[in-house]
Amino acid sequence: MVFTTNATGHLTYGNKWLKDYFNFTHIQSGKLHWTNLLNSLEKNIIVEWEKCQLNQKTFSERGKLRPKATESSLWHMISLIPIKNDSGQVASWTGFFVDIHAQKLVEETLKNNVGLQAAQKQLLAYQAKLESNLKELNKSNHDLEQFAYIASHDLQEPLRKIRSFTELLEKNISDPEKARKYLIKIDNSSARMSLLIKDVLNYSRLSKSETTFENV
Repeated sequence: MVFTTNATGHLTYGNKWLKDYFNFTHIQSGKLHWTNLLNSLEKNIIVEWEKCQLNQKTFSERGKLRPKATESSLWHMISLIPIKNDSGQVASWTGFFVDIHAQKLVEETLKNNVGLQAAQKQLLAYQAKLESNLKELNKSNHDLEQFAYIASHDLQEPLRKIRSFTELLEKNISDPEKARKYLIKIDNSSARMSLLIKDVLNYSRLSKSETTFENV
C-alpha cells in the first residue's frame, strides 16, 4: 500500500490497495492522519513517529493496522520518507505499508524452536531484501521529484528568454541592428536549452544499470 501525506502527516493520496484494505471510497486530502490507520494499541509507534517528524528523518517501524471492521488487525512494515523543499524543510511524506503478518506469526512460533532456525534466518534475509528494495524505490522517487523540478523550472528559463526576445524582435524588425542582437540572444537561449536537455538525458543514463539476460 502506497500513500502520501502533507508535512503534518495528514493523508493526501492513497493507492487502490490502501483504499480497499481500509474500505475507503475516496481520500479527502488533509482530513485523516495516517496514525489513525493504526491499531489503537500502537501508541509506541506514534511516539517514534513524532521523533522522526521533529528530526525530519525517515520513519520505519513494524505494527498492526486497523482494517475494515470485518477483519482483525494485521502486522505491517510501516515506512515514511520525508520529501523536502528547496529550503530543506519537509513539505510532504511518502509512505508504504507492507504486509508482514505471515512472517510475524512464523517468527513468534519459531522463537523457541531450534529445529526451524534456518527458516527464520531465511525470512529475516527476505525482510532485509525487502527493506533494501524500499530504499531503492524511495531513492527513485526522490530522483523523479528532482527531475520534475528541473523540467518545470530550469528548462523553462531559456524558453522564457526565447519568447521575450521574439516579441522584441517583432517590435523592432525594421531595425537591423536590434534585430541582429535579438536573434543572437534567441540562438544563445536555444543552445542553452539544448545543452540542458542533453545533460538531463546523460544524468538519467547514469542511474540505469546494465541488464544481464540469461536462459531460464
